Amino acid sequence: MSANSLGLLLKAFRLPTMAQIHERVAQQAEQQGWGYHKFLQHLCEAEAQDRAERKLERLLKQAENSPLLWISWEKHELMLRKFKMN
Repeated sequence: MSANSLGLLLKAFRLPTMAQIHERVAQQAEQQGWGYHKFLQHLCEAEAQDRAERKLERLLKQAENSPLLWISWEKHELMLRKFKMN
């Protein structure tokens, strides 16, 4: 499987960050002697971090038009609490 076809598969599985960085990370893994586990973990962590950042941006943008009073982080998940405005 070529790197290009791997990128297409990652995009098809909706893993855009992995698709974007997999070639660079593979080179880094080869140079530093990473095993498959560390390589895959690095890709997954990057994907998870990017998704969390995009989710926060999306929720904050949505909150601009709603009565958002409190944003708190608990166990790395964003919890939005909306209070009924009278």
